[in-house]
Amino acid sequence: MPKEQHETNVPLHGKIHRSVSVSEKKDKLEERLRKQLRENPDAFFKAVYPVLKLKAAENLLNEVQNVKLNEKNGDEDIREKRFQILRAVLNDPNFCSLLVRESTKKINEPTSNWMEHPPLDIYLDRMKEEKPKDFKGYDGTSLMQLLRFLRNHHQHALQADDQFREEILKTKRISDAHYCEFFDRKFPELMAFLTWMYVGACDKDDEFTKMLGQNGEDNLDFLDEEEFYDFILALMDFFFENSTIDKEDLKAIIGEIVIFDDIGNFEYVRMEDPRNKKSKK
Repeated sequence: MPKEQHETNVPLHGKIHRSVSVSEKKDKLEERLRKQLRENPDAFFKAVYPVLKLKAAENLLNEVQNVKLNEKNGDEDIREKRFQILRAVLNDPNFCSLLVRESTKKINEPTSNWMEHPPLDIYLDRMKEEKPKDFKGYDGTSLMQLLRFLRNHHQHALQADDQFREEILKTKRISDAHYCEFFDRKFPELMAFLTWMYVGACDKDDEFTKMLGQNGEDNLDFLDEEEFYDFILALMDFFFENSTIDKEDLKAIIGEIVIFDDIGNFEYVRMEDPRNKKSKK
């Protein structure tokens, strides 16, 4: 008995016939995913989380690279002001050193420069030798540069041969999970910190907010001085459990580059837009 056929209109192609079995397979796949999520949410989350972290790192880099840095806040929308703050913070060497040190303390190998920490130092030296013309230098005192590294070398790992992946990532397979583990072994929770820092700057229309759900009244306001510092401290306390950093320590660092007025409202970031520097040359 022939399978029932459905007609579907496709632009420029008229009508095509599609078997019911295609819809049945799609339904079965959806049910399989829902069952996995329902019956084993921890395993499902563990499988998806590395992908989310890498995507968040890439999104964050693109957002802060493209945001306009105005000396005064002018007419920018709230979302753009949040990413102005993040760009200034992620470029600050003191904040970078603080986070990298808090992360590496978890494995008793504290360091302040992420490029000088094994195995990244060995890996980067190898990349210089193998592809000196293509190799782009990184600044180990910048979290923006760290985001560049994560993006660029994630792609390199995906395109590399089996021997490279087995040596560096401990697998021959293309695996986001192994790439994250390679990084997380030496920088515990640092990528997760950056992920949730990005999520905190997103609004209700961003894809990550839609995936993870809105916090509603629990959202902390980046543009309020006390709430911004409370947000950063909450992330540090969660991801770096034994952190001794307090609000005054953060203000001593971030207060030099993110400027709030006398009543705690965000005014501007003290950082020149690199695009303006280029135009002056």
